[in-house]
Amino acid sequence: MRRPLSNTGCARALVLVLMAAAVYGGCAASRRDALKLEVVSAHNGEILFSAGVHEHDTFELSYVHSVSASAVRGVFRVRADERIAPVETVYTAFGPGLPWANHEYERRADGLIHAPQADEPSRDELRIWVSIWTDDALTVHGETVSLVPSDRETRLVVVRIVR
Repeated sequence: MRRPLSNTGCARALVLVLMAAAVYGGCAASRRDALKLEVVSAHNGEILFSAGVHEHDTFELSYVHSVSASAVRGVFRVRADERIAPVETVYTAFGPGLPWANHEYERRADGLIHAPQADEPSRDELRIWVSIWTDDALTVHGETVSLVPSDRETRLVVVRIVR
């Protein structure tokens, strides 16, 4: 025959249930808040690269400008709403598609031009043609990953933030 729980036993059981709920709730919240930066093939949806990120983390996309053959780096910020916010463009020489006319920029002592992109709207995703000619790369958490396809063919990729 089972004995009913005493008041002390009930209190202990309640504490255990509340602790379990707190742990489970914390784990569920972590899963809900987990964000990933993904690079996906636009052709077949294959995930080419994935990294865990948090709100306010930044990542960089770098490439060689196709006209001026100079290095360009775009800096972007991860937003909690799974959007990508442009932060700045850094480059060595003006060229088509780069900020210059009627745009605020600063040429620093190292010769690099920094153009803040604070007025640019955030985006759901970035679509980028990558190739051996533009030597595209992504840097996140200090790790740089080449986006150039191993088959050396030009490819359209999608950069996005997902939960």
